Amino acid sequence: MSVMQIGWGQFYNGQLFKAAWVFLIAQALSVLAALLAARSGQPLYLPALMLPMYAFAVVESVITARAMGPLHERWVPRWYWHLLFVVLTTLLDTAGYVVVNENVLKYSKIPSTSMLPTLTVMDVIAVDRTAYQDRSPQRGEIVVFRPPDGSDEEWVKRVIGVGGDVVSLDPDEGFLRVNYEPQLETPLGVWDAGLCGDVEQIYLRFRVSAPWGEYEILRSTDMLPEPEFNVRVPQGQLFMMGDCRDYSQDSRIVGPVPVGNVVGRAVFIYTSFDMCRSLPLPVPRPGRTLRRL
Repeated sequence: MSVMQIGWGQFYNGQLFKAAWVFLIAQALSVLAALLAARSGQPLYLPALMLPMYAFAVVESVITARAMGPLHERWVPRWYWHLLFVVLTTLLDTAGYVVVNENVLKYSKIPSTSMLPTLTVMDVIAVDRTAYQDRSPQRGEIVVFRPPDGSDEEWVKRVIGVGGDVVSLDPDEGFLRVNYEPQLETPLGVWDAGLCGDVEQIYLRFRVSAPWGEYEILRSTDMLPEPEFNVRVPQGQLFMMGDCRDYSQDSRIVGPVPVGNVVGRAVFIYTSFDMCRSLPLPVPRPGRTLRRL
């Protein structure tokens, strides 16, 4: 039973206090794992802390049940006590999830292709809500934010410029400049849409070399050259762009984003699914699960 709800096996054995502390320790470990994963960007803290606790709860409950003998020789909680345990622990699980989601590590599903190839539709990303408590977003970081139009939507883009930066593009050059430093783009060939190939548009991959690091972008093969722009980012604001440059609604359209609109930093892909038209259910993408960003 501990497989379905940690501590339930101990409760089934009539060990009420042990069931309570097993459940509470598991809750504390889940919060600690979320905090460590958020601050380090290392998703393996989640299974590393939680799997041993679940294994202990299951194995301990089985060993104890065998040692205690047949059911008729010991006290066993009636069905309504099991129902009460499941209801209470589910409520506590939900409350714990809400607290973590609102304050530490938020999970967000990617709804669009604007961040291809870094993020794709049906990726579920982990967002560190504590990342910018003691610093501001930096160039190159992938950030979740609310758009400057005041809506409650949450967008995810890459920070290209911070307050005081000059972000520009000359169509004749074909690449960005930040503070007049070129963000050179190296062609990498045609982008592979993946397992199901549901993305109908043909894209070309490029590796962008910037002073703060390298990342990949996509450009469509049938789009007109990007129009010229030259923007000085106001202090306290950010210039955001999607990695899928030709299909992204970002600061080129809505303008710079106030730092106060930032929700958090995307730190890793928690899980991912591919929506194949030929199959009734989403197909898991194992290669993208727990991938650092």
